[in-house]
Amino acid sequence: MDSRTKPFPIASSIVAPPPLPDKIVEAILLRVPPDEPALLMRAALACRRWCRIVSSSGFHRRFCARHRRRRPPMLGAVRSSAGDDVVRFISTFSIRLPRTERRGWWALDSRHGRVVLIQSSPRSSRFQIDVGRALAVWDPVTDKLRMLPELSAPPQVTNWSSLNATVVCACAAATGPSSDCDHQLDCPFLVVFLGSDYSGKFAYLYSSKDDAWSEPTNARQYGYVQEHKLVPHVGNSLYFLLTHSTTILEYNLVTRELTAIQPPATRKSGSVVLSAVEGGRLGCVMLAGYTLCIWAREAAGPIGEMIWVQSRVVEQTRLLQDVRSQDNIVPYMAFYTPALGVAPLADDPRDDGASSACNSSS
Repeated sequence: MDSRTKPFPIASSIVAPPPLPDKIVEAILLRVPPDEPALLMRAALACRRWCRIVSSSGFHRRFCARHRRRRPPMLGAVRSSAGDDVVRFISTFSIRLPRTERRGWWALDSRHGRVVLIQSSPRSSRFQIDVGRALAVWDPVTDKLRMLPELSAPPQVTNWSSLNATVVCACAAATGPSSDCDHQLDCPFLVVFLGSDYSGKFAYLYSSKDDAWSEPTNARQYGYVQEHKLVPHVGNSLYFLLTHSTTILEYNLVTRELTAIQPPATRKSGSVVLSAVEGGRLGCVMLAGYTLCIWAREAAGPIGEMIWVQSRVVEQTRLLQDVRSQDNIVPYMAFYTPALGVAPLADDPRDDGASSACNSSS
């Protein structure tokens, strides 16, 4: 080697810059758009320190608080197919999950990062649903499946004519959907089951903390429970829709009472979908022919009587897709936020804060 050639500097002599403090790293990661969750996953894989920051409960709380005003992104949809009795998680992002399906189950609803499932039973007829069918709560991201205890049906009930169930965070049940709970996987949750029989409607409340079902609450109301439909969570209550009589059943998570509510009075009859709307109100979307009417339940008068107020009417200019299929689609939201529906409309109803269920079974 020529003596006049200068040697390259030794790598060990280069002083590496000091690592960024955790507060600065967190401040940067907090600015990741919530509709790009894959970026946070890549950040967690960069090093152990970043993984610790991203996976901490404090980061989750601050991230949700920063992006609270934005609609939570939908990580995917949980789809149930009647043909093969399989629940599949269909991701809308480039996220690889260890497992994306569960055989022998049917999805009912999703909220706060959990999906409530019911055991499929091809041998049961349309109006003869075994009371002993198993229920479970599934987290499709971690593939954790928690089996629920068997329901103790009333002695006079041998089969359900119709049913529905939903899951909700225990903290959100007490304080409402705007709870500050970070909805970690170990936070307690509740499952509300509503079964229909000729003798009435029976509601049960399951607590993951006690791992037990409550005694049933009975209400004598005509009509079948709308199966596999989104159950809105407004305040301390959940709202189930009944067919034929088109009655709304309100289940209070605190008092465990069932109350019948009549939908908006209209001359036109058609499809009815319930939804939570802005301002912590119960919304009702009614479709009759090519007319879509959006209502919200508000307090009025000196005593605060609850009435339905129509907020918008949309005239459809094209045919809607046939929603009477045998598939059930449940939206799965990011960061364990309540599920939001998607309306198959040319005009976006989100201007009024209303949305219909992304659910295609009758």
